[in-house]
Amino acid sequence: LAHLADDGSTAVDAVDAAYRRFHDMYGIGATIGFKATGHAARALDAVLIGPFRERRGLGGDELVKLTEALEALRIAALTEMQRKDWVQEFKP
Repeated sequence: LAHLADDGSTAVDAVDAAYRRFHDMYGIGATIGFKATGHAARALDAVLIGPFRERRGLGGDELVKLTEALEALRIAALTEMQRKDWVQEFKP
């Protein structure tokens, strides 16, 4: 998270990479049966879109929101991966 916070090119690159990854998760989540994960990724997308467009690092409030959204994403993904119907879909 520290790399996302400064104002140098490292932060800009880190925000760019993070935004693209979470935006992809948001877009594909429901399609692959991870609706809650995709929804949680949308919250991360919303935090990162401003800094991504403005080519800057995150501010203090944005870091707090990002941390909270990451925890929500973690919980959503773990919950959905433990669903019995999801596990059955991927058995050989």
